[in-house]
Parts: sequence; C-alpha cells; structure tokens
Amino acid sequence: MVAKVELRTVESVPEDARVGHYDELGEEAKAEVPALATADGATDVTGEAEASLSDYDLVKFTDYYRVQRVS
Repeated sequence: MVAKVELRTVESVPEDARVGHYDELGEEAKAEVPALATADGATDVTGEAEASLSDYDLVKFTDYYRVQRVS
C-alpha cells in the first residue's frame, strides 16, 4: 500500500504534540524522511513508512516537521 505524506517545517512545537525523533522511526520511514523534508508537496511513501510517521504529530529531523497524510 502507498500513501501520500507531507512534512512541513513548523515555527513552534505545541506542548501536547506527539514528537518523534528521526532515530525513533522505523527503517522505512528513516529512508523516506530526507526526501520528504525537501519535497515540495506530498510524496508517495510505503505503508510501513506512513504507519511509523503517523504515530507522531511532529518529527524532529534537521528541524521540526509537521506530519500530514494527504488523501
């Protein structure tokens, strides 16, 4: 299964946000994050990567990124 996911940088981190650090992600998601962080818009990712990313509201990579699944 393939899903469309978008990462967008955020200016601030809400206190109640579920934040995952890059090293906490599954291997599939780790492979996708660098491309997602630099992509302009939503990108197709594997179901395993999307599942790992969907555990979090934000992912800390080089910056904080909001994780959004795009239908």
